[in-house]
Amino acid sequence: MEAGSPWSEWSASAPPPPPCRQEPTDRGTQILLELALHNNEYDFAPYGDSAWTARFSNVGQSITVDLGEVYRITRVATQGRRHSREFVRQYSLQYGFNGRDFMDYRGPHGGAWGFQANTNDNSVVSNRLEVPVVAQYIRIRPTRWNERMSLRMELYGCTFTATTMYFTGEAFVEKDLSRHQVHSHRDSIQFRFRTDRADGVLMYSRGAQGDLFAVQLVRDKLLLLIDLGSGRPTSLSVGSLLDDHLWHDVSIERHERDVSLTVDRVRVTTEISGEFRRLDLNSKFYLGGVPYIKDGVEVFSNFTGCIENFYLNSSNFIAELRQGNRDDFSSYGALANCPAVHVVPLTFQDRGAHIKVVGNEGQTTLNISFSFRTYERDGMLAFHNFLSDGYVKVYLQAGRFKVAIMTTGMKQPVVLDAFEQRYNDGSWHAAIVALATNRATTILDGYPTETRRLMKFTTGFEYLFGGGLPGSENPGFLGCIRSISAGGNEHSPLQLGPQNMVKSEFILIDACDMEDRCNPNPCEHGGLCTQTSQEFVCDCSGTGYTGAVCHAATNPLSCAQYFMHNRGSRRARVAIDVDGSGPLAAFPVSCVLTPEGQVETHLDHDALGDQIVDGFDRRGSYVRNIDYDADMRQIDRLINGSLSCRQQLFYACYNARLFNSPVRLDEPFEPYSWWVSRNNEMMDYWGGSQPGSRKCACGIQGTCIDRAKDCNCDAGVAETADGGDLMFKEDLPVRRVHFGDTGAPGDSRRGTYRVGSLVCEGDAVFDNTVTFRLSDATIDLPPIEMGYSGDIFFEFRTTKESGTFLHVEGPEDFLKVSIVGGNSIQLEYRVGSIPLSVTVEVSSRLNDDRWHSVFVERNRKQARVLLDNSLHKHTDEPEGPVRPIKLTSKLIVGANTKYSNGFVGCMRALMVNGRLQNLKYLAERGVWSSARHGSVYRGPLYGVSVGCQGKCASSPCLNNGTCIEGYSDYECNCRWTAFKGPICADEIGVSMTRSYMIKYELEGSYKSTIAENIRVGFTTTSPSGFLMGLISSVTQEFMTIMISNSGEWHSRMGGERVDEAAQGVLFYVSRMDFQIGSLRVVFDFGFERRDVVYPERIFNEGQFHDVRVRRLNGGSTLEIQVDDYPAYQETFNVNPSADVQFNNIQYLYIGKNESMQEGFVGCISRVEFDDIYPLKLMFQENRPSNINGSSREWCPLENRPSARARRVSWSRMAAPAVGSGLCQPPEEGAMWGGP
Repeated sequence: MEAGSPWSEWSASAPPPPPCRQEPTDRGTQILLELALHNNEYDFAPYGDSAWTARFSNVGQSITVDLGEVYRITRVATQGRRHSREFVRQYSLQYGFNGRDFMDYRGPHGGAWGFQANTNDNSVVSNRLEVPVVAQYIRIRPTRWNERMSLRMELYGCTFTATTMYFTGEAFVEKDLSRHQVHSHRDSIQFRFRTDRADGVLMYSRGAQGDLFAVQLVRDKLLLLIDLGSGRPTSLSVGSLLDDHLWHDVSIERHERDVSLTVDRVRVTTEISGEFRRLDLNSKFYLGGVPYIKDGVEVFSNFTGCIENFYLNSSNFIAELRQGNRDDFSSYGALANCPAVHVVPLTFQDRGAHIKVVGNEGQTTLNISFSFRTYERDGMLAFHNFLSDGYVKVYLQAGRFKVAIMTTGMKQPVVLDAFEQRYNDGSWHAAIVALATNRATTILDGYPTETRRLMKFTTGFEYLFGGGLPGSENPGFLGCIRSISAGGNEHSPLQLGPQNMVKSEFILIDACDMEDRCNPNPCEHGGLCTQTSQEFVCDCSGTGYTGAVCHAATNPLSCAQYFMHNRGSRRARVAIDVDGSGPLAAFPVSCVLTPEGQVETHLDHDALGDQIVDGFDRRGSYVRNIDYDADMRQIDRLINGSLSCRQQLFYACYNARLFNSPVRLDEPFEPYSWWVSRNNEMMDYWGGSQPGSRKCACGIQGTCIDRAKDCNCDAGVAETADGGDLMFKEDLPVRRVHFGDTGAPGDSRRGTYRVGSLVCEGDAVFDNTVTFRLSDATIDLPPIEMGYSGDIFFEFRTTKESGTFLHVEGPEDFLKVSIVGGNSIQLEYRVGSIPLSVTVEVSSRLNDDRWHSVFVERNRKQARVLLDNSLHKHTDEPEGPVRPIKLTSKLIVGANTKYSNGFVGCMRALMVNGRLQNLKYLAERGVWSSARHGSVYRGPLYGVSVGCQGKCASSPCLNNGTCIEGYSDYECNCRWTAFKGPICADEIGVSMTRSYMIKYELEGSYKSTIAENIRVGFTTTSPSGFLMGLISSVTQEFMTIMISNSGEWHSRMGGERVDEAAQGVLFYVSRMDFQIGSLRVVFDFGFERRDVVYPERIFNEGQFHDVRVRRLNGGSTLEIQVDDYPAYQETFNVNPSADVQFNNIQYLYIGKNESMQEGFVGCISRVEFDDIYPLKLMFQENRPSNINGSSREWCPLENRPSARARRVSWSRMAAPAVGSGLCQPPEEGAMWGGP
């Protein structure tokens, strides 16, 4: 390149000269705000005594500064009112050139940028503008303030010098690059432009190697096309409403394949397609247009408007062009100066605002023309009442352009609706409506339609634009209108007086104040953005995402999550989204739940099944790329999120070699065939083998056909095979396969290979589980970036009612997620000064020790909470500029930032913006601290453990007590047991004498049973006694459990048949000797009386016994279990039609009943009948009225397990002596229940 060429710095990537080489720092040279006051009476600069205070403190207030001439503003400093608590916390900045038309200073993501201002009334806060603004008028709009809206302010900057060129739409500038070719790795282009046209070519150049660089205006947006020679141009588009004839700042930056395009501080970036990194241009470079249509040009017109200060790296392109002594520059019709603006737009900001203009009256022809732009679907554009009967109305309805005509003789208006397009897209549209006798012509954007119909009219005097008709069927227009002509006259908005405007406070003259809320597109993941003048709406159909901005994934994260939500499914074709709300799209997989309960994810590709290789003799000459149903970034996340992966790789060979083994490790590995890994590496092992082995599976196992070879196929036999599963997931999947040594087509050498689906098992996301055991135990994570749109997902299980899941803060902002009251999940956050919250409440309990999922999201429009993938609530963001949430503290997981009110329980799968937070690793790693010679292990993480294992896992509650998990502790609920105490092990017993009785009356509707569950414990030395009984006085049915000294033992079937006709009862008896102290159960449930005695044991020897009685098999079998002896059963021959139900049970007796003279003597405990525990009720503090007893004495029972009772000989007849009536503890050293 030639020295001194304006292109000589193209590859040097030097930035353009700074906007203000010496920014003023002395107050005397700064731009003072006294210019802002109409009478120059006060100075609102910092450190002064005066301050600006808004009359009303609301978001509509502003202060506007007229600088007198155009400046380049680089910094804004603010301060509150002195000696007060009045100051501005946040403001937005607008700038303009005429005091009427202002532009917002936008942030990098679009939307008005919120500047952080003061925190008190004294300190000065200075905000440097990353991209300086060029303007004469500066407007400050406070959006947050303290007490009252007051400020002192100062602007910093310097005078602005413009080097401008005007292009007429046919003009352009050409630069010959043949002598000064461009070969650059870095580029920087900056310029400003203004135009009132929606389309036009701004710059263009191509290279001989296919490189392309083009910047165009396409439908009000700036489009950059760039190609570094790959043949696949990369496009970037940003900006909107750029045809508003206001100045717009553009910056293009490229570093090799990374490129960014910025318009008015809204920045988009991408990576250029292909592998090349250098831009090579060697033909022509065009500015302002092209001489004819070229490749990559998407519009058919050149640029119309002004370009100023066009910097190509450090060279001012236009300034060097004007030097006039450069033979490599050519200018074709471009002008040096930018002409004044002649088109004056109007902005209608309220549906009731409109204007009235006059035209020629009494004409039989009518012509109305104007241009409009809007985002509203409905609105009246123009209206005229004829002097004769009738009218003409031009309006938008559902975005369609329509004309309604009503003239004399018509019963209803004629509606002209000839255009299919929707015209509420925000672009300028030029409309002409021409009427004459029996003819109507409509021209829209140059496309005419004509209608002939009988009509006759005479024009009136007044024309309405923007509204003015009553009724909801005639909504006013919201948007901009320009170039108004009606009644034979052109009407300049600058000539409108107060009599011409209705609601003039909502009409802006010489300004088109519209905001494109869809640029940049706030809808994520390809959502379609539509908007009105007030808000935008995202259509997420077909994207796989949902929510206000299409942020949240609708597909499961993994097959594991799919099966969690679809319990009955075993195999399904599913789309999974491995990074949730992240940038990766969902892709299809097959989810399989094996009989062993293992979750498998199968990812298919385009080469499934057997593939034949024939006629490729040279090593690796057969090449097949394996294209999966997902790209490599998605596959990476799938594999990394799985516990293990495998993929079958099989090769059947017919006289064709595979590896040409053996190959020593110190020799070059040059096989005939190989496969390529995920990392594009040539792999040296085959299916079933190990990395680095240079062998097949048979070589590892020593089972090859030829023991001198390491692969079966290397033996060169007619037909054999090698294969198996590739198990090392770091290498998977197979990206490409190469084969050779398959001879020529038609010979005997060939091969068949098979690459199976990628199969991954397990789920590292939902396996990432930790337990917080203490309320102040936490895991501290780095600060998170939520920005304008962010989300957090996790699952939890707990038994605690309240606790903080996570908490993160910024200087003013914060975000916290908690469980409240055991049935609510609450998101609390603040972006600015107003704390907001979202609460999802359920009717059931969330602290039920089951897994529940929580998804919280905050975006530009709302914040929402989704609970268990079904229940959700949201709150809308407050009106005004939306700013990103700024969080700078650590993300505290498990408690709040003060390490209190913590969550106790299990948490898993914590993801922030689609990225897994590895809590499991941090819990396993423990605490480390830096030391002089490295890191030192300090111990395990406080109060946090890996996995989810509570204190109830060891079943600490005895006697079927319910364990209530606390994770740091546990609690035993003994409500449904006959025991008490901390672990339900304390006996509740009563000391009975012959006169004592306890009676329990069953309340409500009488209980009827067919399968009783009865338990009673006792100690006695008496040969007989009533333990427990149930009776119904209604049906006379009963059941009694007793100690008996009866001389007959009524037991097993098969004894002598005895017919007691007097009682009408048929039963069987066995003739036995007298057995004193037997356990006896007597019952009558309607089908017949039965008397069952537990065999071979006596129970009056003074030891404790635990008796369980239950009926089985539909009431036909009685089972008696004593201590841990074998259960004794008797099954009765009951007629199927017999009534075996114990009906209408009314009373439960302990010790005796009213008809008995003498009761049981000894101790009774553990009494339960189904879900009734009478002794527990008897001895509680406020016992119910339906239980009564004459005994209040407790048995001195020890807490002990049941033991086998002493075996008693059949020949033993003598009963032990009866004790005192109280239960006596065993002798010292003796065991309850005997040996």
